[in-house]
Amino acid sequence: MLLLAPALALAQNSPWTVVRFPSETPVHVGLVGTNAADGCGKCDSGGPSGGGPSGFADITRGDTSTKITISVNGLAAATNYVYLIDVTGGARRLGTIKRSDKGDYETESKEGEAFMIIISPDDKLATLPARNRIVLYSTQPRGLPVIPRQSAVVRGGEREQ
Repeated sequence: MLLLAPALALAQNSPWTVVRFPSETPVHVGLVGTNAADGCGKCDSGGPSGGGPSGFADITRGDTSTKITISVNGLAAATNYVYLIDVTGGARRLGTIKRSDKGDYETESKEGEAFMIIISPDDKLATLPARNRIVLYSTQPRGLPVIPRQSAVVRGGEREQ
């Protein structure tokens, strides 16, 4: 039981804003740094003002794919990685993004139905990392409830959704 305590503490320390995106309705999501105050009043407009990193994502889920456009400013590392975090906390890398950049990404509609976005300097994440390894994460869009974290089924060493 003691071995599980550090992993549980890391999971509780990470932001969790996984939501189910509506079909055919564009959603604008703020991207904020892990040091942003809870209840950020400007998160829906692209992040808080100040000197830290910020950005936004425009997400449209269609019948066959989900399109995500991300715009960021003020990232410290030259290259950062964009991930989708699913309802089990699993991470899927979409691609890279530079310090102040805009990127277009696309994923299959099923895996792009419920997720949150994180941007991290780590290039090999398999799960939602500790808060200190996240540069930006997506805020909860107005009107979309956060989905509680669900357990992943593990069979033969492989995660199943």
